Amino acid sequence: MNLRLASVLLVLFGTVLTGCATMAPAAPAAKPVILLDFESAPLGVITGEYALSGNEVAPEGTKVLPKKFGRDAAGKPTDGPEVVAGGRSGKQSLSVQSGRRSEGLVVDLPEALDASQPFPPGSVTIEFVFQTRGLNPAGNAFGFQYLGGNEWPNGGRFSWSFRTAVDQVLNFVSFHGGRETRLPVKEQIVADKWYHVAGVLDYNTAKPEESVLRFYLEGKLLDEKPYDASKDTGALMGSNTTYGNGFSVGYSYGQDANGGDNRGLDGLIDAVAVTLQALGPGQFVLAKKP
Repeated sequence: MNLRLASVLLVLFGTVLTGCATMAPAAPAAKPVILLDFESAPLGVITGEYALSGNEVAPEGTKVLPKKFGRDAAGKPTDGPEVVAGGRSGKQSLSVQSGRRSEGLVVDLPEALDASQPFPPGSVTIEFVFQTRGLNPAGNAFGFQYLGGNEWPNGGRFSWSFRTAVDQVLNFVSFHGGRETRLPVKEQIVADKWYHVAGVLDYNTAKPEESVLRFYLEGKLLDEKPYDASKDTGALMGSNTTYGNGFSVGYSYGQDANGGDNRGLDGLIDAVAVTLQALGPGQFVLAKKP
């Protein structure tokens, strides 16, 4: 080997070593503040407070409670939300049905001990893995099926919901200041198929009025729109809760209380996750593993 070739090889080898030494570490995995996956829960109807198990997490003091006054399309009382075998992961999921009054869970988040808002304005990502049993439910002219949300009343908070519509599209919707911001899926969804959806509020700390909403389906960005968060007073505030923080799973509290019959989800929820970060592709907590 001549001297010139040896010198070139040494330079290349040194460059590789330097690159390896300065390579940025992988970003830490996102840690949800709330995760419900129903994987280790007892099978059957949830009749009392839902006990977290397995990998499930929630802030200390959180109560997850069943909505007990569901009624089917004929007005007959339903059993309530039920943990059943089978899910996107092949294990367990939450089964809910729509009707005159819908079934579901209420995630009732705790009160702050120091009287300050425990979930101040900031970025948040909400994820659901779900499937419907059918679309355009009878008795519902709008075709709405709510996966969950905190969208009623809207007040001074980040307000959100996921819902299907009569044109068989899925929407991530925010009501704010009496105005609706709707981010739709640009393709029809179908019954009996699992979907991962994520709604993201990317909060601009320096200029809250220039924040952004994003909607992802199966990790693909489908829509984004500007969002004025300058008047938000909390990230996870919700109605039908003890201290004003929380959300519904499987139905919309506001639509149900306002006479919105047949607007809950008729289907299965494999998991729900809430993370106090603006996540993107490759970061979602509930993204399908290869």
